[in-house]
This record gives sequence, structure tokens and C-alpha cells, in this order.
Amino acid sequence: MKNKALSLIFTTFFVIGINTNISVKADDYSPSTVKQISKDDYIQQISGSARIDWTKQEVIVTGTGAPPEKGSAAQRRLMSIRAAKVDAYRQLLEVIEGVHINAETTVRDFVTESDVIKTQVTGIVKGATQVGPPKYLSDGSVEVVMTINMFGNKSVASVIIPPEIKEEAKIPVVPSKVEPATVSENYTSLILDCKELDVLPAMSPAIFDADGGELYVSNLPIDPDYVINQGIVSYARSISQAEKNERAGSNPLIIKAQGVKGLFKSDMTISNTDAKKLLGAEEKNSFLKNFKVIMILK
Repeated sequence: MKNKALSLIFTTFFVIGINTNISVKADDYSPSTVKQISKDDYIQQISGSARIDWTKQEVIVTGTGAPPEKGSAAQRRLMSIRAAKVDAYRQLLEVIEGVHINAETTVRDFVTESDVIKTQVTGIVKGATQVGPPKYLSDGSVEVVMTINMFGNKSVASVIIPPEIKEEAKIPVVPSKVEPATVSENYTSLILDCKELDVLPAMSPAIFDADGGELYVSNLPIDPDYVINQGIVSYARSISQAEKNERAGSNPLIIKAQGVKGLFKSDMTISNTDAKKLLGAEEKNSFLKNFKVIMILK
């Protein structure tokens, strides 16, 4: 029965809607313990205990399991832990399928179209990391916290990025026609301030000029290994945190986004004046080609 139940969990895929993000307090890695996560972390609450920390680039869930009515104390505790893990696996699968790859596509779109990717996603879920020991509650139930990395080895990106790059290559890119400005400063990165806009995070967001010309990222050569390990952007909730990010370097160019694009509102537009400055800075130091981009969301 146990194997059949686990098989059912891992072969049934769910669709979820990504809710608006939250900040301030959220459950830390210790189940049922409320701690202050860095106020600058961009946390996207999905449902209940399930969330994505886009700053730390990980999916975090708390699974709960109730004990059976029969059996010894040791057996009931063991079954509670197993039930909690199955609940955590289910939540992880739901969250991962709902992740926005770009402004038009979710992980579920790839899972639906490819049995290979479906199997790989299942493998990522099965390989989730348990954080800390189980938490035993007074009613006999158990909580376990489990995580999956968004980027890196055995991550969501390791499954999704290679086919996503192939799909992006099929879509004609309309590059920006804005002429680069002459820039004297040596900028090391782009910090894009999107706090005044309703933007949802994605694994592969794009940036456009006011005329719809693409400035970032499909117009640039992509190193799959780098993107799998680091992603093409980082997310933060403040300029001060963005400046501390290793992507930022010593002299980031800070630009304010002017609008959003795409079904999931994950792509940004900037003014042509800022686009000229950005392209001029890029000609001088090539930080866009090295994916030195940080986006600040509210």
C-alpha cells in the first residue's frame, strides 16, 4: 500500500495559480516557528506553508502527517513521518509545476508536452532535502520541512533550462534599435527597480525598450551551465540588498522600470533614454552578457 500511495503521489501532477508575494514574517525552516526572514528576501507565498524564496532561490514546504489509529507508539510515529513526507512531496510538485519559466510559460507546460521532463521533475521531487529533524506535535501529528533548489545541481533549472533554451531559439528576436549612448562610467551590473509595478518573478524574465525591442535576454548568447547554476537574474526587495548581491559588483547601473509585459507580468520595459544608457554601458563592460542583472520587486 505504501508503494502504491507513493507511486500515485509522484505520477499525479497538479496545476496551481501563483498568488501574490508576501514579505515580512514567514515560517522559517523550523516547522511551526515564526522567525523574521531577512526583510529584503523576496518571498512568494504559494499556499499554506509552501513558498518560493526567489532571493535564496529555493522552494520550501512543510508537510504534515497524522498518526494512524492503530499500532504501537513507534509504528504510529513512523507512519506519521511517512505521511508528512508524502504531503511535502505533493506540495513540492504543485509548487514546481506552477513556477513561471518566463512571462508566457510555466513548468507545467513543459511537463505536459514531454514525458522525459515529467520523469525528471518527479526525480527532482524525490530528491528533495529534508531540513532538520521532524517536529512532533502534541496531537501526535508530525511536520517535516523539505526544500528543492531553483538553480544548481539537481534543481528545477537543471531540468527546465536546456529545453527552454531550445524553445527560445525558435522564436524570432526583435532586438532594440536604440542607439547606445556614450557612457564614461564603468558599470558592473544592472539593478532594475520594479517596485512601483505589479511584477511576478520568473526564472527567465526579459527587458525591453519602449518600442518593444529586446535588450535582455534572448538577444544574448546563453551559457546553459551558467544559467542552470546561477540563473539569469537575482531578485531582491531593496536597492541596499541588491547592491550586496555578488552579481552587483562595485558600480551597478540603477534604472527604474516603466512597465510590464507578458501573460504573467514578468517582463519589464524601460524608457528609450535609459535603454541608450544601458546599451552604452554594456558596450563598455558587457555585464548583460554575463547575466549581471538584479531586479527589485515590491
